[in-house]
Amino acid sequence: MKFVSLLSGGKDSVFATTECERHGHELVCAAHLSPQNNEDELDSFCFQSAAHNVVEGVAACLGVPLVRRTWDGKSIDQSLNYSVTEGDEVEELYELLREVLRRHPDVTAVSSGAILSTYQRTRVETCCQRLQLTSLAYLWQRPQRQLLKDMSRSGLKAIVVKTATLGLEPEDLGLELMARETRSRFDALHDKYAFHVCGEGGEYESLVLDSPRFTKRIVLTKTEILRLDDQPRGCGAVSLLKIVEWALEDKTENQTEEVSDDSSDGDTVDDVAFTVEENVPVVLETEVRGVCAGRSCRCSRGDVGRRIAAVGGNLPSERGDAAGQLANALDECDSLLRTNGFDGLGDVFFAHLYLRDLGQFAAVNQVFEAAFSESRRVPSRSCVQVPLPNGVECILDVEATTATRSTLHVRSRSAWAPQCLGPYCQANTLIKSITFAAGQVPLDAPTMTLSTEGASLALKHAQSILTASGCSLKHALSMVAYTITGYDHRYVLRAAERYNLRPDAILCVKVPALPASAPCEIEAIAYKEPVHIWRDAAKEAGCVIYLRCCFVPRGFCASLVRVCAPRKGTEQKLDLAECLGALVAGAHLSLAKAGLREEHFCRLRVFIPEATSCAAVHALLEDLLEGEDVDPPAVTVVPVVSLEPGVALAAQVLGGDLGALEAEAWLKGGGGDSA
Repeated sequence: MKFVSLLSGGKDSVFATTECERHGHELVCAAHLSPQNNEDELDSFCFQSAAHNVVEGVAACLGVPLVRRTWDGKSIDQSLNYSVTEGDEVEELYELLREVLRRHPDVTAVSSGAILSTYQRTRVETCCQRLQLTSLAYLWQRPQRQLLKDMSRSGLKAIVVKTATLGLEPEDLGLELMARETRSRFDALHDKYAFHVCGEGGEYESLVLDSPRFTKRIVLTKTEILRLDDQPRGCGAVSLLKIVEWALEDKTENQTEEVSDDSSDGDTVDDVAFTVEENVPVVLETEVRGVCAGRSCRCSRGDVGRRIAAVGGNLPSERGDAAGQLANALDECDSLLRTNGFDGLGDVFFAHLYLRDLGQFAAVNQVFEAAFSESRRVPSRSCVQVPLPNGVECILDVEATTATRSTLHVRSRSAWAPQCLGPYCQANTLIKSITFAAGQVPLDAPTMTLSTEGASLALKHAQSILTASGCSLKHALSMVAYTITGYDHRYVLRAAERYNLRPDAILCVKVPALPASAPCEIEAIAYKEPVHIWRDAAKEAGCVIYLRCCFVPRGFCASLVRVCAPRKGTEQKLDLAECLGALVAGAHLSLAKAGLREEHFCRLRVFIPEATSCAAVHALLEDLLEGEDVDPPAVTVVPVVSLEPGVALAAQVLGGDLGALEAEAWLKGGGGDSA
C-alpha cells in the first residue's frame, strides 16, 4: 500500500515509518499538525508538538513532501472512544488527511507511532475509517524495552527534547536516547517509578537527528532550554529544548538498517507430522423424531443489575439465503434481549456465527455490520462453516451482559495480532476480569496473509490479545479449536504445550472450512488470575464422561464435557438419549462444583457429528433441561464433521453469577466503569 506518515519528528513516528517500508509499503508523503502562531509547544492529549519546527527537516531527510496544518490543541471529547466533535483536535487531523488525499490521491494507508496509547490509536483509526484508509501501527503493543533496543540496533539517532517526569531534569534535554547508558538509566527509572522507557506515559518527547533511512542528517546549531512550570528540582519539572536554528548535513558514511526480528518472545512451535491414531467410529442412535426447540434467553439471577444472558442458536423457522436468515435471527435476538431487560444487541459481547457456506460470508457480514453499526462497542466473534441441515444456511448465538465491560478493538494493521476488518473486536472483558477472545486464525499480522505456522500462530495471537486484556492463556477457562479436515487436531495440542495447556483444556472439532482458508480457528475464555480446575471421569449409561471444569473464586464457571465410547477398537453404537443425559449430568455437576445453582446455568453449546439429527438433539435436550422452578439455559446445537477420536458428543458449558463476581472485584479494588 502507498501510505502517508503521521510525522512528529520523534523516534516512534520515524521508526514506524521504516517498519511500514520493511513490510512492503511505499511512503508517499508525510503529514504534521503544528501549533498555531508557531508556539513552542502545546500540551496535546494526542499529538507531539515539541520541536515541531524541525519536522520539515525530518521529512526532507526521508525524501518526501510534507503536508502541514496548524491546530490549537483543543481536546473536547476526551473519552476513550472518540465521537465526531466540532472543534476537537481530532477534526484537525481529519482535515489534514483530507488534504493529503487531495494532493496524493493514491494514498491508501496512514502510519502512526502508537505503542500503548489506545486514546491515540483509536482516534487515528476513526479518521482512517471515515476516509476509507488503512491504519498502520506496527509499533502497537511491542514490548518497550525491546522496542527501544530495536530502534538503537537499527541505527536510529534521537535526542530528548522534552522532559516531564520524576528522574529527568532540564539538563537531560539533548540526551542521546539510543546510547546504552541511557537505556540502562531508563530501565532503572522504570523499576523505581514505573517509568515508561519509550515515553508512553508522557515522560519525555524525542527528535530524530539521523537514521539509515535518511538521505541527510539534522544538525542543531542553536538551542535554548525552556522551563514550562515552576516545579523545583527533583519534582519532575516540565522543560523543553527549543530548537532555534538547525541545518541539514550531507551524509558520507554508509549505514545499513539492522532491525531485530519481532518474534523475540520465544521459538515458534511449527506444525509437525504426527502418527494419526485410529479414529474408532462412534454411531449415535435414537428413535426420537421431533421439531427443534425455540430460541431461549437465560439470565443469571445473582444480581438483577449485573446479569449475563445467552440466546440460543437454533434452526430458523423461515427459509431463505444466509443473509436473510441472519437478519431474522438478529431481530429475534434483539427483541428477546429487550424483553428480558437488556439493551438489545447493544449488550452483546460475543457472537458465534455458523454458516453452511463461507462463500456467503461477504453478504452475511454486511447484515452483521448493519446490526451493530449504532453500537460503539462491537462484540467479539467467531465464524466457521459447519454441515448444517438442509434449508439452514446460518445459525447465530450470542452472549450479552449488563455488567461493566471493556472492549479491545484494534483496527490498525500491526505486528501484534490480526487487525479487525469487520464489525467485531478482538476481545471483550467483563468486570475487568473475564475475557472472551475472538476466534483467531493463523494470519501473519503485518501482512494479513495466511501463514504456514498454523496452530502455533493462532495461539500466539490469542495470547497477545489476552495479555493486552489483562489475562493469559495459562489462566484459560475454556477453549474451542476448529480444524479443517486433513489438519490433525494434535497440531493444536502440540502448540498448546508451549503455554502449559493440557489436552483437555481445548476442545477440538473438525469443520469443512474456515475464514481465509485457514487450517484452524481458536477461541478462548480466560480469567485475569489463576483459576480453579477440577477434572473428573465417570462411566454412565454405557459411555464415559470426561469433565473439565474451570471456575473463578466466585461467580463464573466454564467447563468442557466429553462423552466418549469405551475403548474397544471397533465401531460402537451408543444411544443418543443416554449420551445427552450423561452430558447434561456432567454440566450440572460442573456448576455445582463451582458453587453455582441451576438458575446460573446460562449456556449449553453442544457439538454433534454431522450424521446426528439436530432436531432430535434439540427435542431431547428440551426434555432433559426443563426445570420446575427455573428456565433452561440457552442451547445451541452445532453439527461438525467429526469430534476428537472416540468422542461421541461434546459440549461447552457457561454459568455465571456476575453480581457475586463484581462484588468480589470491588473488594479487591478491581471494580469500576467500563471503558
